[in-house]
Amino acid sequence: MEDDFYGFYYRGLCNFQLKFFEEAIEDFKRAIANAEKNKFPKVMQESIFDCNLRIAMVHRVQRNYDLALELINSAIKLFPDSIDGHILKAQIYQDLGRTIDALDCINSGLIVKPKNSDLLTFKDNLVYQYSREQNEKRNGTEI
Repeated sequence: MEDDFYGFYYRGLCNFQLKFFEEAIEDFKRAIANAEKNKFPKVMQESIFDCNLRIAMVHRVQRNYDLALELINSAIKLFPDSIDGHILKAQIYQDLGRTIDALDCINSGLIVKPKNSDLLTFKDNLVYQYSREQNEKRNGTEI
């Protein structure tokens, strides 16, 4: 059905898994458009947030990091309490070799949810990665 949020959402997930990235983006955008037309748009805000993160994930896989970060930043403004946005943003910074920025993102998430095990594990890994980078810089070897 043309006005069905979940039909486009799940087709977008399938297209992402099948590596049909442009189709996935289009499906997620159509899902967002349908969610915005819902009789109860407030109820759909979290679903819209999730679709925006999914589109950002596609951009990350395609290495369109600027587009991905732009989407994530606007999504985080809508739902600052969601750790998924902070984690995805940190993963992109990690892809870019910006470990300190990645740590900042994780720390922002920890302010919201200080005992979240995913955030704590990610932070531990980033701290280890950063310490290795610094150690290798001191020793004159690159990663």
